[in-house]
Amino acid sequence: FTSINRFKRFKRSHKMLKRCDLSHNSIENEAGDLMKNMPPNVEQLILSNNLIHGPLPSSLENLRSLQRLDMDSNLLSGKIPDFSSSFPNLQELNLSNQSLTGNIPESLANLPFLSVLNLAGNQLSSTIPPVLSGVVQLKVLDLSKNNLTGSIPPELRKLEGILKNLDLSNNMLT
Repeated sequence: FTSINRFKRFKRSHKMLKRCDLSHNSIENEAGDLMKNMPPNVEQLILSNNLIHGPLPSSLENLRSLQRLDMDSNLLSGKIPDFSSSFPNLQELNLSNQSLTGNIPESLANLPFLSVLNLAGNQLSSTIPPVLSGVVQLKVLDLSKNNLTGSIPPELRKLEGILKNLDLSNNMLT
């Protein structure tokens, strides 16, 4: 597939779809347009390794059931939006290997079910938000290969015994 519109015509159960995996294709849509056309009841959206480009939309009220968003290895740019109001049930967020810039949004701490956060391989800057220690379900935190500065927040110790994988390598942390 190179366009989600072709997929919609192909898949008659589009509105009932729970898991949508279109990874490793040549989809060239802009991220905002693509996300607006996703099935409303989708719980797992896997769009990794495509040619999806542009910034992520700041609001996606039609995807409130989304639990897993995996868009790694695309051509996304811009800042990471506040996902807490659009995706209150989000458990896994993988936006690795893009050209995302700006800070890691503190609003990610408002996702109570988040267990995997992978933002590796971007151009994120500033410091690691200490509020991430409030994400008590967090098992995987990968912020490697960015431009993060400052020290590792001591608050992250609160995740000791919960966090199974922490990767902060290849940054400018002190």
